[in-house]
Amino acid sequence: KMASFNEKIIDEVTQLQYTFKVPIEVKIEEVEISANEEAQLLSIMKEAITNSCKHASPTKITVKLQKNKKAIVLAVQDNGLGIELSKDLNKRGHYGILGMNERASLMGASFNILNENGTCIIVTLTRGEE
Repeated sequence: KMASFNEKIIDEVTQLQYTFKVPIEVKIEEVEISANEEAQLLSIMKEAITNSCKHASPTKITVKLQKNKKAIVLAVQDNGLGIELSKDLNKRGHYGILGMNERASLMGASFNILNENGTCIIVTLTRGEE
């Protein structure tokens, strides 16, 4: 049987925790999305966690995947240094953010970065009303 999307997330997170030695808490709901959307969201999640660990010295990261009637939302929150968008976007090595943004727009999702007690990267896939 193919691994479910949630299993794929947990596998990735387990590897990333091992690589970066940062605890990552996962709060995920079952969502129905296409294989392409799964792949893009996994890449964005990996990139967000990798960026955070390399640049923000977090001691904890939380990955949330939630759905409501209108959207599926992936949020990756860290408690690290935060990023100064105006400065950091122009720094070499922060192409990660542009890449994540591009992946989100390729699947028609919105991409937001919040600086609140660290950094939170949010990807919102809007769904039509069921």
